[in-house]
Amino acid sequence: MGKCVARALVLLATVLSGCRSEPSAVVDINLIELIRPEVLTGVPATIDLGTPGAAPFLSLGWSEPDRTPAGETVAWLVGPNADLRLTFDSSADRTMIIRAAAPGGRRQTVLQLRLNQRPLGSVELTPQMSEHAVKLPARLQGHGENILTLAAGSRRAPAGREPKRVVAVDSIRWPSEEKIPRISLEKDGLSLLPPAESRFYLRVPDEAKLAFTATNVSPEAKLSAHIRVADGGEPALLLRAEGGPQAVDLYAFAGQLAEIRLASDGSGPPVLLQHPHVSGRARLEDVPLAGATAPRANVVLYIVDTLRADHLGCYGYARPTSPRIDAFAAGATLFESMIAQSSWTRPAVGSLMTGLNPPSHWAVSLRDSLRPDVPTLAQSLQSSGYRTAAFVTNYNVSNRWGFDRGFDDFRYLPEDERSANVHSGADVLNREALDWLRRHRASKPSQPFLLWMHATDPHAPYVPPEPFAGRFRRLASPTHVAKMGELRDHPDRITADDAVQLVDSYDAEIAFVDHAFGELLSEIESLGLADDTVIVLIADHGEEFLDHGGLEHGRTLYHEQLNVPFIMRVPRAPGAGARVSTLVRQIDLMPTLLQLLAVPTPPGLEGRSLIETSPHAEGAFAQTSLGYRETRAFVSDGWKMIEDDRNDRHPRQAYDLVRDPKEKDDRAPSQSVRLGYARQEIAAIAVGAPGSRLPKPAATLDAATEERLRSLGYAD
Repeated sequence: MGKCVARALVLLATVLSGCRSEPSAVVDINLIELIRPEVLTGVPATIDLGTPGAAPFLSLGWSEPDRTPAGETVAWLVGPNADLRLTFDSSADRTMIIRAAAPGGRRQTVLQLRLNQRPLGSVELTPQMSEHAVKLPARLQGHGENILTLAAGSRRAPAGREPKRVVAVDSIRWPSEEKIPRISLEKDGLSLLPPAESRFYLRVPDEAKLAFTATNVSPEAKLSAHIRVADGGEPALLLRAEGGPQAVDLYAFAGQLAEIRLASDGSGPPVLLQHPHVSGRARLEDVPLAGATAPRANVVLYIVDTLRADHLGCYGYARPTSPRIDAFAAGATLFESMIAQSSWTRPAVGSLMTGLNPPSHWAVSLRDSLRPDVPTLAQSLQSSGYRTAAFVTNYNVSNRWGFDRGFDDFRYLPEDERSANVHSGADVLNREALDWLRRHRASKPSQPFLLWMHATDPHAPYVPPEPFAGRFRRLASPTHVAKMGELRDHPDRITADDAVQLVDSYDAEIAFVDHAFGELLSEIESLGLADDTVIVLIADHGEEFLDHGGLEHGRTLYHEQLNVPFIMRVPRAPGAGARVSTLVRQIDLMPTLLQLLAVPTPPGLEGRSLIETSPHAEGAFAQTSLGYRETRAFVSDGWKMIEDDRNDRHPRQAYDLVRDPKEKDDRAPSQSVRLGYARQEIAAIAVGAPGSRLPKPAATLDAATEERLRSLGYAD
C-alpha cells in the first residue's frame, strides 16, 4: 500500500494464531486522505507562483519562490521545460491569463506553451511584467489532472553551472466569467460540483468493500463509481446511483493496484459523499529479523559512499571485488531491494539518520542542512545512555550541515583537493575510528556505543592505492583521472578505453574499502565485541557508468544509483545468511535499529521497522535536487515511476523492473494507473507530509562553501 494508505491504515486485529499461512489485519482506507493536494485545491481564481501556496501546482522545472529585480514575487523557469498541474473536473473552452516577464533575457523572449503535450501557441515576453491571454480549448483538456508546459527555448546549463534565469512567472489567473468546477472537502465528506470526478489510487485489500453515503443529490445529477486495475483495460462500472448509502464488493480486484473514480454527472448543486472508504484485510509480511532483539547492544554503522549493489559478489557480481563483505553477508541478513531516498550523499544520509524522506528532513539541495527540530538516530541513542561517535570523510555529511547532532565525538576528515584521490581513504578512516573504539573499550567497557563510519571510497576520481590499483586493470596505464572533469561534463566524448578504465578503477576502490571493512571486523572480534554488536553495512547511493548516458551520480534516479547494498548482522538473531527480496528503504533503518535495541522511537518517522510483521511494503520515494530542478521517483510492486524534467522527450517514465531491470523500455504511455498512483504518493510525500509543509528558512551559501563544493564536483 502507498504511503498515504499507510497513514489511513488502522490495525484493528490480527488473524487467529492458527491462520499462519496468510496473516492479515483489518484495514479501513479513508479515500479522502488519498487525494493529492492540488486536486483538493482545484484551480483557484489566481495561482500566485511566487508564494508557498503555489507548491501543489508546481511540478517540474521551477525555482523556489523568489523576487525579480523590480520586487515582484515570482517563480523562475529553471529547466528547459516547466510544468504546472491544473485539475479540471470537466472539459470546457477556457481562457487563462498569464502574468510573466523576461527580465534576464533579450529584448523579447518567446514563451512556448503546451497542454498535455499538445501545442497551445506562444506569447512574447518583454523585460517588464505583463499579462497575456491564452486559450485552452476543451479538446485538449482531460478530466482530472492536466499538465501545462512552459518552455523558453533550450537553455540547458553546462554541467557544474547554474542555468541562467530568464523567464519569471508572477501568476496565472482565470477571468471572473470563467466558472471551473471544484472538488472540495466539507466537514464530513467530499463535495463534487457536477459534473465532477475524483480519482483515487490504492492496492485493493482482500475482502474489500467500497462504501459511502451520498447526500444533496438533485434530480439532475447522477452518481457513478468505476474501477480500473493497472494491468487491465477499460474502467469497469461498479455502481450507478441517485443517492443514499452505497456499498459494493471489490473482491474480484483483491491485491491489484487500481484507480477508483467517483463522479457526479449531470448538473445541480454540489453532491456530498460522506466517508468514502475502502475496507478489507491487508496481508501481512514477515522478514527474517522478525522477533530479533538486542537490547543495549553496540551499533557499528558503516556507510560506503557511492557503492552500487551490483558490483559486490554477494549481490551477483562476477569479479572478486568484495571477499570480506561477501563473508560478512553469509552470516548476516542481506536485503536485495534496498532503495536509496536520493542519488547523492546529503539527502540520502539524512534519510538514514532521521527515518524521514528528504522533503521532511529538508537536506535536499547543496544549500540545505538537516531540519533542526527532528531527532536523529544518534540523539535517540545518546538520550538512552549510549556513547556516540562518528568519523566521516565527505563534506556533505559534516557538522556544517547538522550531521554532528547527537554525537559525543564527531570527527570530519577533510578532503584534500591536492591529492589524487581527494578524499581521506578507508585506511585513514579505520585508523581514526579504531583508535576511538579501543579507547572506549578500555575506559567504559559496559557502556553501549554507536559508531558511524563513513568511507568515501569508491567515490570519483577512482584512485585506489597499491596494491589494489592494478587488481582489475585491463589497460597498461590509467588516464581517466586527468580527464575526469572533461568526462563528467561531456560523457559523449568517453571512449571505449575510458569506460574500461573507469569501471576497473571503481572496482579496485571497492576492493580497497572491502579490505578496510574486513580489518574493522577483525578488530571488533579481537576486542571481544562481536557477540554484543549490531553491524550494518549500507551505501548512501550508487554510481553510473553510461548506464543511461552519464557518469557519477546525483542527477538521475535510475537503479544503478538507487539500488544500494544493505547487510545487517544481529548477534544470535534468526535469519543469519538469509536473503530478503522485500522492498526496503533507507528510512527504515532508524526505526529498525531503535526497536531492535529497545530504545524509544520518536513519533512521526516515515520509515517502518523491519523486525515485526507488518502490512505489505508501501513503496519507496526518491528525490534529487542536484542541478536546476528536482527529479522524483516512486518504486512499488516491481515498477518504478520517474518525474524527470531533464528528459525533454519523456518527462514521465515507467519501468517494469522485473522484466526490464536495466530500465531501457519506458512503458509510461500504457501505465496511466501506475503513473497516477505514483503521482498520488509523490505528492503526499513531497507536498503533503507534515514535515514538507513546515516553513523552510531561506538557505544561502557563502562564497567559500560554494567554491569548496564546486571543487569537489558538486554544483547546484
